[in-house]
Amino acid sequence: MVEGQRQPVPDRENSDKYLNVAASQLASILALPDTPFVIPPLPGTMRGIDVYRAQSLVRVVACAIGMYVRSHRRLPNLVRPASMNEKLLWSKFFTPMPMPSAGDKLATASYLPPDHRGRIASPDRVWTSTEPLLPANDEVPPGVYFQKANHGCGFNLEIRYPLSEEARATAQTTASTWLTEDYGLSWGEWWYAVFERRLLLEAHLGVMESDVPDWKFWVLNGRVHLAVVCQERATNHRLGFYGRNFECLPLKHPSLPQAEPVPKPAAYDAMLVAAEAIGQRFSFARVDFYLPPSGQATLGEITLCPNNALTPFSRADFDCQLGEHWDPRVIGPRS
Repeated sequence: MVEGQRQPVPDRENSDKYLNVAASQLASILALPDTPFVIPPLPGTMRGIDVYRAQSLVRVVACAIGMYVRSHRRLPNLVRPASMNEKLLWSKFFTPMPMPSAGDKLATASYLPPDHRGRIASPDRVWTSTEPLLPANDEVPPGVYFQKANHGCGFNLEIRYPLSEEARATAQTTASTWLTEDYGLSWGEWWYAVFERRLLLEAHLGVMESDVPDWKFWVLNGRVHLAVVCQERATNHRLGFYGRNFECLPLKHPSLPQAEPVPKPAAYDAMLVAAEAIGQRFSFARVDFYLPPSGQATLGEITLCPNNALTPFSRADFDCQLGEHWDPRVIGPRS
């Protein structure tokens, strides 16, 4: 339910335990009358089954199942997925996803329709590059920035310009490591591998030494059903959960404290409407916004499988209820 941490390294031995399970479930999916294996991808989209060859597909699905079992303590049903997390897992392999830019942090703004751009800002990115050589101190205004990579989760380093030689060396070594990482391929988040890897610098949005709340809208078939607010991520990270109409939901993160209720932000409706406008292009998307002290909502990123479907909801019934609202085979609204 919260993004930002790096995914655990897949355990090959544990993954091998689920090879037969993966092969069996894939065979059952192949035998379905409406099997996605015989349906070509929609124009301008790709699916996991279009990316992985048959032998690789079984191994990657086995890895994804193993990670899922470690988090949820049960096997997923990929033949007839029902809960939200089961459907997220299924979607990595079978849901059509816009390509080649879905998941690319640098392409997020292209999904925001023009009529929303007056109400929703985009991050101030002062530099992008395919090379891990940061700009010189006289090329970037003094201040706090976030060095990021566009092709995965957890590629995030706070730096301050002007940079000392030591800080520059550390940041550039980190960036070099990011660029070599095939993020997500081994556990099914293949979409991070289909676009060019780039580094970027984003200007800090808030008051110095303070975090900016970010709002994460879960858009299922074009409609928001869940909003999660992350507060004080760096110092006292806690989460609040809200329904579409800003009603508090009795949910908790398994390892983070629950945030106190907050007044409805003035920009909440604009963020919700923009999230749904973006979500028309997807079957599911979690659309993130930063909300700095200025009150100007700023588009963050689009996430297609929050935390790789590994974070259990504190209420199993909510996981199932949320899953009922989503048909992962359909892009945009259900008929």
